[in-house]
Amino acid sequence: MKNISLIFVLMTFLSACTQMTTVNSSVISPIKAIELSAESAPANLKGTFEFKVKSTDSEQRLEFLNSEIDYLDQRNLSIALRPNAVKELKQKFGDNPKVFLLDKNVRVKGEAKRVKTWVLYKNKNTKRYYYQTKIFVKSADQLTVL
Repeated sequence: MKNISLIFVLMTFLSACTQMTTVNSSVISPIKAIELSAESAPANLKGTFEFKVKSTDSEQRLEFLNSEIDYLDQRNLSIALRPNAVKELKQKFGDNPKVFLLDKNVRVKGEAKRVKTWVLYKNKNTKRYYYQTKIFVKSADQLTVL
């Protein structure tokens, strides 16, 4: 009986780790994406997102397209471009996506995820953190310029 209970608990936990919320509306704004991602965490939020790219950044082989000038702004939604997507977008647009997409309206299909980001000071963890909402993009096919 204990084994059956343990298996049930483990299956419930593992299924919760892979859950995803899907929004059926046509597009999701940054504010709505952040709100829904927080409500459905740790599940991802699958949908189509739109915003104007107001700033860009690079970190750890990722390039970021941000909905706010300050990426630390709690209203910011970031598109995190994986290296393969950067390469494909560079071929598609003839320029680095960070340069080409700045000040343009974009639509991205994917999954928004609430991510815990640790605050570092001199490369040491301060044990403080904040949350960001990011859409990880693996392919240029996920992103459209409006």
